[in-house]
Amino acid sequence: MSKTDDRLDECYDAIRAALPNSQTDANNAVTLLQRQVAAWPQRANLAKYLSLGSRQDKSTTETQRRQAVRCMVLLELVVVGQPASMAASLIARHDNSPLALLQTKIKASLPLFDKSPFRNDWDPANFSDPTTGVGDYDARVPNRQIAPFQYLCFGMMNVPPVAGTAYTDILADPTIMREYLISTALISNGKVATYYPYGLILSVPSDNIVSTNYKDQAVRNYNAKVAMIGETAQMTDLRVNDLRANVRAVTARFPILSPANILAGTTGTQGMRGYNEVVVLGSFGSKFVTPVAFFKKVNAAGINFIRDDSGATYLTPAIEQAIVATGLPVIRLLDTSGLDQPKPGKT
Repeated sequence: MSKTDDRLDECYDAIRAALPNSQTDANNAVTLLQRQVAAWPQRANLAKYLSLGSRQDKSTTETQRRQAVRCMVLLELVVVGQPASMAASLIARHDNSPLALLQTKIKASLPLFDKSPFRNDWDPANFSDPTTGVGDYDARVPNRQIAPFQYLCFGMMNVPPVAGTAYTDILADPTIMREYLISTALISNGKVATYYPYGLILSVPSDNIVSTNYKDQAVRNYNAKVAMIGETAQMTDLRVNDLRANVRAVTARFPILSPANILAGTTGTQGMRGYNEVVVLGSFGSKFVTPVAFFKKVNAAGINFIRDDSGATYLTPAIEQAIVATGLPVIRLLDTSGLDQPKPGKT
């Protein structure tokens, strides 16, 4: 093992020591950091940048403190983006700090997101504008060609995602979504598989993209119950750490790929199977997820998507009334995988 690998292992041990009660989160943070270290252009010189020189104190506490110093320098270089030429200054900044303070700094500096070369591909400018009606299916013109479109969709369930918050509440006040870690699906022509056959089309700043996968990530919508990242002054330490742990649990498993890569790997063309999953953060600093339209799936006759298990439509009258009240445009997506007509006695 090289000296660089030895120094890195010390840094990773320092992260685990800083989070003694949450080793799962610590390991997720290490995974994210390892990815960023691997892509860092100056990785080959890390042993030099993390060198603290000789020492007299050989105690366990001092050993842990020096590991924490190295860890903070590594985080400043790789995660924060300080230039490598500042390595010596960073060592001087942290080398006189006690272990407890260093561990507090480490927890606050751990990576949260992937540093992906594809993040800019998720800029809202690369997605369709639903106010133009692109992607909308009109049963009165069944042979009309649907122009190319690309949307991020939040599939809504008849059961609220978090106890105490109904979808009618979200439709009445979409800013509620700023408090969520949100599961979405990327759809386009020929790839309209979603977890649920109706919901919101979102405008998502690229910085708010958390993770992507061409399959289901099995992420549940998570409500922080407080403001999101960037407004942590109002949060307790417990809530901050809880939120960050939930985000890291996702980002450590799935990197950010490009929309083109996600769509190419998505197997589902219609219905509620084979969909992809893109997890987004409701707010990041001053950047917020914004609902820009409502989508609902319809069959060739223009009837709302009908369940093949019960023969009833998913979309309830209460939700439809709430949709009308929002004033959001409605995009009808053609999906012929459901039943043609509701079963007798079903609506």
